[in-house]
Amino acid sequence: GKKTTSYGWWVSESARQAGASASAETAAPGGQAATAERRPEVAALTEEPAATAAPAVSRLDQILDKHRLTAVVQIAFQPFSFYGEDGRRTGFDVDMVREFARRWLDDPTAVTFLPVPDDARIPTLQKGRADIIAAALTKTPARAEEVDFSLTYFKDGQQLLVREDSAIADVCDLRGRKVAAIRGSTSLDNIQAAAQRCGFKLANDLVTFRRHDDAVEALLEGQVEAYTSDGVALENLAEGRRLKVVGNHFSEERYGFAVPEGDQRLLQLVNHTLEEMERDGTY
Repeated sequence: GKKTTSYGWWVSESARQAGASASAETAAPGGQAATAERRPEVAALTEEPAATAAPAVSRLDQILDKHRLTAVVQIAFQPFSFYGEDGRRTGFDVDMVREFARRWLDDPTAVTFLPVPDDARIPTLQKGRADIIAAALTKTPARAEEVDFSLTYFKDGQQLLVREDSAIADVCDLRGRKVAAIRGSTSLDNIQAAAQRCGFKLANDLVTFRRHDDAVEALLEGQVEAYTSDGVALENLAEGRRLKVVGNHFSEERYGFAVPEGDQRLLQLVNHTLEEMERDGTY
């Protein structure tokens, strides 16, 4: 595939400056991100990430030394990360990380994927087992205290998945009904806040799962009457099943790639890559 010459400069410069102090490290890449959104759910890359102190050693050094990128991804969350019919991991997040590897290492196959449950995404990165989280991770203030987020690369909103014959049309119809959500996801807080706006609490009617496929199975078997998650994923889960997505978005989910807290060299490279991918059409 085509190569973008600026990446060769960026990676070489990062390697040259590996032993430099934070004040001497590479400056933020120039250029403005495109402002037009290609689809309603796709975010233009226009945000300014908060600056944090850089660690003495960047994960970028390890990526370059090993000639390999290790990414935390979700186990099964279509269309972002799942096993395709050929048995290979695929999805939008997976493709994005492979493109990072192509541009940084000249090899889109130089990626190790670590599929984990939602509540293990940040802990896995913090334990040093991965270089980056690419797992439909919504950017929140609480999470931003544990990791550093890239520019937003995707926007979605939370909705409800119900059985095809269900009379549930929105959150306010959930009073007294069991609802499934994923542990460690923003869905838990969002659905409880939405229910309170409707005048009731879910309390014991909120059933949590670690895996999305388990939640869908519980819905199909009648153990719960609704499952809440991000709309794009729910549309994929409904395909080929007697299920439907209902209600308007009742949250805004801005996905970001996450790197270890303070790793400005790796964060700048991720943001630089995202901006170029949008400009050249690869995104």
